[in-house]
Amino acid sequence: MGDLLSVTTPLGFLEMSFYLLATCMIVGDRTGHIDVIGPLLVRRIPATAIADVDSSQGLRITLHSGRTIRSVAHGQSLLGDWAKYPRSARAAARIAEFRSRFPDPAAEDEASVVTHLRVAGLTVALALGALLLAGTFVINHL
Repeated sequence: MGDLLSVTTPLGFLEMSFYLLATCMIVGDRTGHIDVIGPLLVRRIPATAIADVDSSQGLRITLHSGRTIRSVAHGQSLLGDWAKYPRSARAAARIAEFRSRFPDPAAEDEASVVTHLRVAGLTVALALGALLLAGTFVINHL
């Protein structure tokens, strides 16, 4: 039993990490906000607060205040340097197109960017890890 747990516990943490990384993304919604979803945090950015979107070294969203927000889903990499970041360029074009749909009333400032913990994603990752451990217990006792 101890040997099985010493192998399954690290695998559970690895599975949780893979799940959190695989579900990182950038999502726009009808209210005019873009959610940059990372492994642990979600940053909700008003489209009107975005000054520039650059994809030359991974995806970088620059706000009117000068603050830069990066995405884990479109991060900097050696392979991206060689290929000139095609996924980041497509994402930047989609964000720029999304941004153009909303009028620029007064270019909202950085204070309107909301950052919160990714509770639902963390809960699912923990549940999957617990399921892996529970399955190990059940298989071990059969």
